[in-house]
Amino acid sequence: MKRTMCIFLLVLAPALLFSAGMTEEQTDTVTVTDGLSREVQFSRNPQRIVLAGRANLFLTNAVYLFEDASSRVKALAQTDQGLGDSFVYLDSSHEKKTRLSNQAGAEEIAALRPDLVILKDSMYPRLGDQLEALSIPVLTLGLESYEEYIRDISLLGEVFEDPDRAGQITSYFTDIIEHTAQIAAQASEKPSVLMLYYVQREGAAAFHIPPPDWIQTFMTETAGGRAVWTDRHTGSGWQVVNFEQIAQWDPDMVFLISYAVPSSVVKKVVEDSLLWRNLRAFQNGHVLPFPGDFHSWAQSDIRWFLGIQWLAKQLHPDLFPDTDMHELTVSFYRDLYGIPEETVQRLFMPRLKEELSGISR
Repeated sequence: MKRTMCIFLLVLAPALLFSAGMTEEQTDTVTVTDGLSREVQFSRNPQRIVLAGRANLFLTNAVYLFEDASSRVKALAQTDQGLGDSFVYLDSSHEKKTRLSNQAGAEEIAALRPDLVILKDSMYPRLGDQLEALSIPVLTLGLESYEEYIRDISLLGEVFEDPDRAGQITSYFTDIIEHTAQIAAQASEKPSVLMLYYVQREGAAAFHIPPPDWIQTFMTETAGGRAVWTDRHTGSGWQVVNFEQIAQWDPDMVFLISYAVPSSVVKKVVEDSLLWRNLRAFQNGHVLPFPGDFHSWAQSDIRWFLGIQWLAKQLHPDLFPDTDMHELTVSFYRDLYGIPEETVQRLFMPRLKEELSGISR
C-alpha cells in the first residue's frame, strides 16, 4: 500500500505544478522589472548579493531595511562620504564584508561569485552589460524620487522574499509624505526657499543648486515652500550659482547642504562673508545648515524622510508644533534598522545637536 501511494504521489506532483501554472525551472527563479524597466531574472533567494558602483550609500541603506541583508550581502562599495561610515551600525558582521571601491570593475565584482549584483540605475551603462555578459544577473534601482523609493522597496521585497516587510516600509514612508503634504497645504503663505549645496575643492568654495526634478525640490514644495531656483537651472546635475543670482532671489529662507564638510564649517563660511549680510534670510536668522548625522538629510538617501519633516517644521513651525525631531530620529533608526536607542543617542544625536536645537523663527 505504501509503495502504491508513493508511485501515485510521484505521478501527481508534475500535474500539480502544471495546474498551478508553474514549471520546475520557474520555482527556482524570480523575474522582476527593475528601475530601468528591464526584465531581470535571478535565482530565488540569492545568497551572494553584491552592492556595487557609485552612490552605494543609497543602495546599502535601502537594502539593509530587510533583516536578511546581513547574511546575504557579501560585498558592498564604500559608503563614507567624508563624515564617517554608519554601515558598521547596520550590520553586526560588517568586518566580514568585502568593501569594494566605488570604481570597481566587472572582473573584480565577478570574482566574488555573486548570485545577484544590485546597482544604481545610473551605473548600468558602465557595469551592467559587462556583468551580464559574464552571466551575472544585475538589478538596478533608482532611489532618486518618492515614487522610485516606493517602487524599489517593493522590488527588494521580492529579492528577499519578504513582501510584508516591504509593505510595512512603504506604508511608513507614505504616511510621512501624505501627513507632511496635508498639513503644509494649510499654510496661508509659502516662504521662498533656496537650497544650496556647498562644495570645497582645492581651497575654493562654491555653491550649487539642484535640478527641478531632484529630491531637494520635492522636499521643499511638499513641506510648504516655494523653490526659487527651478526656473534658473539648466542642464543636469548640480549647477554652480553665483552670489549675484542669490542676491537677486533674496529668498525668505536659505538651507545649506554639505555631504563631506561639517555643517558648522559651511555656516561659518556664510557668517564670515560680508556679501551675505544684506540678504533678508541672513538678517532674519534664516540661513540654516541642513541636518545630517553621518550623512546629509538633504539627498536621496533614505534619510530624506527625516529631512522633509525637519524642513516642514522650519518653514511652518505653527503648523507642526508637535513634531519632535529628536524623538523621530531615535524611532527612525530604531524601527527601521533595529539600532538601539542608546547607540542613536550616543553616536547619532551629537552630530545633529546644532540643527535640532530649536526652530529657526
